[in-house]
Amino acid sequence: MTKILVGSPIKQNPKILEKFLEGLRNLDTTGLEVHFCFIDDCVNTELTDALERIELSNVHIVTPTDDSEEEYICDEHTHHWAGKDSLVWRVAALKNYIIQEALDGNYDYLFLVDSDIVLDPQTLQHLISQGVRICSSVFWTRWEPHLPPMPQVWESGQYNLSPEFIEKLKTPGLYEVGGLGACTLISKKVLEAGVDFSQVPDLTMWGEDRHFCHSAT
Repeated sequence: MTKILVGSPIKQNPKILEKFLEGLRNLDTTGLEVHFCFIDDCVNTELTDALERIELSNVHIVTPTDDSEEEYICDEHTHHWAGKDSLVWRVAALKNYIIQEALDGNYDYLFLVDSDIVLDPQTLQHLISQGVRICSSVFWTRWEPHLPPMPQVWESGQYNLSPEFIEKLKTPGLYEVGGLGACTLISKKVLEAGVDFSQVPDLTMWGEDRHFCHSAT
């Protein structure tokens, strides 16, 4: 049976968090042994309270031991990351902790997913069926309310997207991309090779996902 660790650092609005956990509970896990590792970075008891209502099983909750007091702000317009490099590398460290959990538990795959996504029930089954070492489901989001929906994968660089690339992604298929994140299945072979979210020296691109993708190439 394929063994999968689903991992997510969580610092989330309670209503969004509950929808996220409902999506995880509804995943088709036929033929899979699925465990969950959540890093509880919530201010209060949002995660514990939501889990009690959702009744998700095989959950391991980790509480960060650092004393960071920086605030990550997400409102109805966008995510506010500007000038927050330390927050980015803190998230990278939390994701690396989950990677180590996957290695220590000898999981076949690690599925890292952001806690503001509601997954289709077939997400895990579909990603595994692609037979590649790193694979992400494409989802479309408005980075700000007035902007058109854009994918969370990109063609090259920091976030370069040609019109042809965007149109291609609208047709279901398996495509090679320059970068991805937020909803990513990673095989054991990739993790054992040492690929993680640590900062790559001399890489000027911003964001832990860019450094992960660079490390994976």
